[in-house]
Amino acid sequence: MTLSPSRRDTGQTNSTSDDRLLWLFVAGLGIGLAVAIAVYAPVTLRTQGALDIVGPSLRPGSPGYNAANASLGHWASWAVSIAAVAAPGLLLLLNRRYRSLGHGYLFAAVPVGIAVAAIVIGFEISGFTAS
Repeated sequence: MTLSPSRRDTGQTNSTSDDRLLWLFVAGLGIGLAVAIAVYAPVTLRTQGALDIVGPSLRPGSPGYNAANASLGHWASWAVSIAAVAAPGLLLLLNRRYRSLGHGYLFAAVPVGIAVAAIVIGFEISGFTAS
């Protein structure tokens, strides 16, 4: 923190830049959370459908009912999608002015995106009904 010229004699700090960084971080958290929840899984699932990527069987008791019958493209689509979700945050880290926004975005989007992927993949592997 630096002291502003007019406040040096009173000992007060210039907190406007600190407030701006905090608000940018909080905004990044909100945007990252929204992207991870509302965009990541639906876009990945639609991409898998458009590219005819084979996923695990959703019917319990069917032959091959496990994750082993999913294609490599199925698992790669989730990994590529999380990289695409992280890309805006990584680009924001390059800009000094918006670095705090990028940190907040990545801090929310990547862990929440991974959790969303784990939940959706869990439903794909075990189905949506009680066994």
